[in-house]
Amino acid sequence: MLPNQKVLLFMEVASRSCFDDLDELVQKLSAHGVEEEDAECLIAFVPMAFAKILLSPLGVKFQDTFLIRDLDGGKASRGVLANEAIYTAALELASVMASGDANSRTRFEQMAAISADTRLRGNWQPTTATRMALF
Repeated sequence: MLPNQKVLLFMEVASRSCFDDLDELVQKLSAHGVEEEDAECLIAFVPMAFAKILLSPLGVKFQDTFLIRDLDGGKASRGVLANEAIYTAALELASVMASGDANSRTRFEQMAAISADTRLRGNWQPTTATRMALF
């Protein structure tokens, strides 16, 4: 499955799932043939990419790297977002959806709203349609 197909699948599965139980979301993605590591990348990178497209025009700056911490051993390693195929595929899709029709824009906002980056910034209010879909 290509990265853009994984992103689309993630959006479909995530729209019907709750982000309170990430293990369950990984299992649902795995049931569709997504490897566990890719499922975890989808959970981390897709909402982040959508939030970047939403918030960058407002002057919000985003890091170009990410940090992965091994909770068991405490070791951490840094990665470059541009080197992550899932992240770049999500950025491309987010850009297209952000400039699309009203339905596309609503789906774009829903995915961006999932991101911790968006919630932490607190300066973006979802549309009524998005609020209804998220809660």
